[in-house]
Amino acid sequence: MLIISGGLAFVLYYKEKKYSDLKPYKQFIMAGLRFFTLFLILFLLFNPLIKHENEIKEKPIVIFVQDNSYSILLNKDSVFYKNEYPNIISDFIGNLRVDYDVKHLNTGVSVREDSIIDFSDKLSNFSDVFSSIEASYGGMNIGAVIFASDGIFNSGYNPVYGNAAKYPIYTIALGDTSSQKDFYIKDVRHNKLAFINNIFPVRLSVIANKCTGLETKIEVLKDDKIIHSELIVPDYDEYNQSIDFELTATDVGVNEYEVRIVPVEGEISVENNYYSFVIDVIDNRQKILFYANSPHPDIGALKYVVDNNPNFEADIYYSYSVQQPDLSNYDLIVLHQIPSLSNNATHIFNDIETLKIPVLYIFGEQSSLAAYNQVSTYLRVNYQQNSFDNALPLFNQAFTAFSIEESLFEQLPEYPPLRVAFGDYDFSVNTSTLFYQLIGRVATEKPLISFVSVGNTKYGLIMGEGIWRWRIRDYQLNQSTKNFNDLFNKIIQYLITQRIKQKLIVDTRRIISDNDNVIIKAELYNEAYELVNSPEVEFQISDEEGKEYSYIMNRSSNAYTLNAGNLKAGDYGYVAKTEFDGNYYEDSGEFFVREVNLELMQTRANHSMLNMLALKNGGEMFYYSEIDDLAETIKSNDEIVTKIYKEYRLLNIINVVYLFFIILLFASVEWFLRKFWGGY
Repeated sequence: MLIISGGLAFVLYYKEKKYSDLKPYKQFIMAGLRFFTLFLILFLLFNPLIKHENEIKEKPIVIFVQDNSYSILLNKDSVFYKNEYPNIISDFIGNLRVDYDVKHLNTGVSVREDSIIDFSDKLSNFSDVFSSIEASYGGMNIGAVIFASDGIFNSGYNPVYGNAAKYPIYTIALGDTSSQKDFYIKDVRHNKLAFINNIFPVRLSVIANKCTGLETKIEVLKDDKIIHSELIVPDYDEYNQSIDFELTATDVGVNEYEVRIVPVEGEISVENNYYSFVIDVIDNRQKILFYANSPHPDIGALKYVVDNNPNFEADIYYSYSVQQPDLSNYDLIVLHQIPSLSNNATHIFNDIETLKIPVLYIFGEQSSLAAYNQVSTYLRVNYQQNSFDNALPLFNQAFTAFSIEESLFEQLPEYPPLRVAFGDYDFSVNTSTLFYQLIGRVATEKPLISFVSVGNTKYGLIMGEGIWRWRIRDYQLNQSTKNFNDLFNKIIQYLITQRIKQKLIVDTRRIISDNDNVIIKAELYNEAYELVNSPEVEFQISDEEGKEYSYIMNRSSNAYTLNAGNLKAGDYGYVAKTEFDGNYYEDSGEFFVREVNLELMQTRANHSMLNMLALKNGGEMFYYSEIDDLAETIKSNDEIVTKIYKEYRLLNIINVVYLFFIILLFASVEWFLRKFWGGY
């Protein structure tokens, strides 16, 4: 490049005649300018790389994390923390910023970059503090973390048991470690569901600090009326007691209850004396149809059992009745001597097959076994016409479907026999036999009471009539019919299957904290009771003011989910709608969002946790009055220093813009001198 550039400049200014009259220094200047211009152009054509060195100074990062939760205000210094403390922290951070890159985070409900300290968070979750720091500042020059807190956490895990940090953690202990006079409800445990008119248990966890000997009252309210009340008198300062009581489910639907502790004078907080919960009371009484050929004492004995069970209700119809029942309204059908010699009841069996309703058959002398053999797919009875046996119950030791009382087992030999058809029983499916037939003294393998399952439907078979005599004998032996009632309650309960009558089913918590997201789940079943999620499900939430929020539920696996986010405290109704296979399905209900401030559940600061956290991670705990000492400790830590890095980069010289201007300058000066000194 030097030779080419020099040669071209020499030929132009020393061989050209028009420049021969110029003084040598003029020729030399112009030839030099031409040489540098050509040399730079040729140099750039080769696109050379240059190595660039850059020095980077990274100040140490000090991360200040402020616990912004409400519990810090629950002590005698609350005015100080509201008014003076934020200014002290602001000055402290300003002092550190002279030497460090200070980041200010707040934590409570969540971790976020925020410098406003107002102690408004309704819970304390420290689980994500250090993982968030690592995610945002990992790999950077973190010098130290300062964590200012009262040590109270009510969500997530204890940060002491997390992984050790790669930097020192200093803690500032806030709040008050001394106990304050306070009653509060820590927790209420209860059933989610209860059946109408049933009793359900409630367990209340009550904590009282510094309330020894103070008498107060626990009250349970429903619809602003006190439905339960009892006195409590703590007998020691750190009182922690579980209180059990029972309530009666009186109204169908969602019932809201409020538990309160009547405040005593001088309590640090009375907001934590209240707790709300809801019970979904359902009328889940299962309906049983007795369908008989004619009145019979067996029907009366079983009807008595059903009527004395609050979970059952029964209707009786006869085959000759003008008005016939709608089988779809029933969960179990008891067929007494149906089909009979006088009525095959074909329509009944068609409906049973279509609806898949469980059936308890009771055979007798009026039963038509020929007609039964035509409709049964699981049992064929090979009988002799008008031939009957008297069969005693013989318990099957291998029966495991449900247990029977030992007292019943012991008195079975004294029960009277049932009148059964003489013949053989041929089952085509697996059978579970409760009692075999004992004919005289001969033990047979013929079933007296058996059960079979066809698909998801169960069938029970009592092969003879006369069970009403068992009830009378039970009373004669025990002065009660408890054994008889227990036996047939278990038989009925075993046979009844909870059929899915509603195809679209919505599931959500009934009472939700305003800190939590409202999560809705839904399931849609096809005609075969299989889960599907092919159609869209529209979901609508309405608040107390009638404002509506519309959503489309997300498909999840073979069901649906919806995250409606945080909703303000209030009562909400919902409706889910969809169309599937030409049919319209809908489910509706309600839920309650309640303001829950977990910070009220504990008011005593936990400084031991802060001390353990600091010691585990190479730091130290300071009280807020020692905040200046904390600043000096950080500044005197020789490991918290500015890091200097040298960065090397390879640059394309053709991208160096100022070379273009140098080339342009050389060419322009040369052109000017040529014109000025007479070269045309």
